[in-house]
Amino acid sequence: MDINTVLITLQDWLESIRQKYSVNPYIFAFLYVACAIPFWIALFKTIYYLKNKNMDKLTSWIVIYMLSIITPFVYIMLFGKNIPAWFYVVLVSFILFLLWTGYNRIRKIGVRS
Repeated sequence: MDINTVLITLQDWLESIRQKYSVNPYIFAFLYVACAIPFWIALFKTIYYLKNKNMDKLTSWIVIYMLSIITPFVYIMLFGKNIPAWFYVVLVSFILFLLWTGYNRIRKIGVRS
């Protein structure tokens, strides 16, 4: 199997995703990669402010952290068609899990201080 065969197979697969779900896989990939920098910055800032118990700045970094995680998937949720129901269940469950664990961790840090 040569590289051209792999690239053609990949291109055909991505085109089938576009046709089946009405989502551009290249936009999804761009959003996924573009959110990597804010993700890592927000993660490190969140850890830093949690460690130093600086609750004033912590909330905004947690919001940036969460948005950088879910943005590519919200794109699919908003613009996709024929998306299976399990995708919505998994995405909403993941968002609720992030909110719940974030709230509990911040509350624990706040109680200890």
